[in-house]
Amino acid sequence: MVFDLSKCSGCSACMQVCPKDAISWCRDEEGFSFPKVDEAVCVDCGLCRKVCPYETERSDADPEIYAAVHKDPKVLRRSSSGGAFTAFSDWILKNQGVVYGVAYDRELSLHYRRAVNEEQRNAFRGSKYLQCTAEGMFPLVEKDLRSGKMVLFTGTPCQISGLLAVMEQKKVPTEKLYVIDNICHGVASPLVWQEYRSYIRKKILKGKTIRHFSMRSKRTAWQKQYLECFTEVGNESAVLNEKASWNKLYLTSYFTRKSCFSCRFTSFDRVGDITLADFWNIENAGVSLNYADGVSLVLVNSKKGRELLDACRDQLILEKSSRKACWQIHLERPAPMSSKREQVWERFRQDPEGTVAACSRGSVFSGVSRVVTPVLRKLGLYTLVVRTFSVVKSYGKKT
Repeated sequence: MVFDLSKCSGCSACMQVCPKDAISWCRDEEGFSFPKVDEAVCVDCGLCRKVCPYETERSDADPEIYAAVHKDPKVLRRSSSGGAFTAFSDWILKNQGVVYGVAYDRELSLHYRRAVNEEQRNAFRGSKYLQCTAEGMFPLVEKDLRSGKMVLFTGTPCQISGLLAVMEQKKVPTEKLYVIDNICHGVASPLVWQEYRSYIRKKILKGKTIRHFSMRSKRTAWQKQYLECFTEVGNESAVLNEKASWNKLYLTSYFTRKSCFSCRFTSFDRVGDITLADFWNIENAGVSLNYADGVSLVLVNSKKGRELLDACRDQLILEKSSRKACWQIHLERPAPMSSKREQVWERFRQDPEGTVAACSRGSVFSGVSRVVTPVLRKLGLYTLVVRTFSVVKSYGKKT
């Protein structure tokens, strides 16, 4: 079996479906996970091809679109956007179900976890701009479903696609499986994240212990990419946002996985029963709900998605919206790869700390974008400008 690794998203479905355990997981020089096949063990059964998210074409669809805000102010404050994930996962937990999502460990590495109560689930809240493999999770999902439990699995579209394909190949009953994907902007390298953590602990925080870290805080405003960090001394958020922001580094796109730049899941045809995201252009969406403290974009893509939304209506303030109002560039096309990506990676290999230090202050483009974007939204020009810029940049790549 030969994989086209340029398309691999790192969903781990191939490894988790292999009946001979012929596929192991390894990291490349950029820190991303890839499958490695032991040809001596492989029997070429083809199951890995059948579950690969990039072996099937995608078309367009017509989901129901909503703006959603959680009715509980405490939940809203602790969520990145409108708190819709908490409402959906609460219903699963109240029905003795389990929730799968990503959470930090004590060292701020990111891992998939299985939650059976609110405290465990709460660690899944918040945006995390980083690749996290679901290695080892699919067998747990299978076990839960075969035992009759209700399951909610959240992840990127490629991970969701891989999970569904594995469950189908193994003939697992999925009537009680609910899946929620997100509008993904691409996943960043765990290797660079590791170097970033080392850099801020040593050079910015001067050895202080990180007690709390969030890539997205509402301390200033929900639409701003404000990083939050507390140590045993106190609030270190201001110094990190000024001198070493992971969000600024992420937005350069230099350290995004290569396959993300050709992602097949950037359309309205979603793999999840529900798609969740920030409702970025809410100012021009013509809604009447109060979105000052955050609002979720909810795409209902299936019958089960409709059932899940209906079950949670008492927790959410909902208002119908449209494709035009909720438009985001990653519902139309993947992000273009930066022409400087290889150059920056070469610098990183030679000087990891110096490269992270420079990139965590942001690129010129990302800095300008952070200033200009709010103005474009207020003027109602955001969609036009972003769509035009993306087309021009993509065309430039082809020529």
